[in-house]
Amino acid sequence: MCSYGVCFNGGHCREGSTQLCDCLAGFNGPSCQYDVNECEETNGGCEALCSNTIGSFYCRCPPGQKLNEEGKTCQGQWIFFLMLIEAMAYLTSAANYPQNYYRRICYRPHCYHGYNGHRHSPPAADIDECQVHNGGCQHRCVNTRGSYRCECHPGSRMHVDGRTCI
Repeated sequence: MCSYGVCFNGGHCREGSTQLCDCLAGFNGPSCQYDVNECEETNGGCEALCSNTIGSFYCRCPPGQKLNEEGKTCQGQWIFFLMLIEAMAYLTSAANYPQNYYRRICYRPHCYHGYNGHRHSPPAADIDECQVHNGGCQHRCVNTRGSYRCECHPGSRMHVDGRTCI
C-alpha cells in the first residue's frame, strides 16, 4: 500500500511491487532517493567534460571551445587537431597510438590522470611519475603514456601492493 512521502524526487508509487517507486530518469533506489551520476558511465555521452547535477548532468567544453547545439560535442580552435589525432590513431599501430589517444589532449585543470597540458600547447605532455621518488617503486619504475608501472629485479617478485618487491 502506498503512503504519502514514500517516493522522492518525482517518483511514483507502484502498488504490489518489490520496487516501491517508479523513478524519473536521473534517480534510482527503492524510494528514488539516490541521484544517478550519469558522468560515471561513458562520460554521460559528452565529448569533453561532464558535470553531474541532481537528477541530470550537462556537458562542458575546455577553454577556447564551445558546446554545439546538441549539447554533447565541442567546437573551437582545437577541433581539427582532435580529428587529426583520432585519424592518426586508426592509421598507425596501437602500440604507437593507444585507443582514445585524442583524450590525452587537455587543458589545465581538465587533464586525464598522468597528463599535463595548457591552453596553448596541445597535445598534453606525459607526466613522468618515475622522476619523483622513483614513482614509489622499491626497485624499477617504468614510465608509460599516462601512467607508470613498477618492476622488480630478477629473482624478486612483486608484492600485491604493486610497488614492493619480495
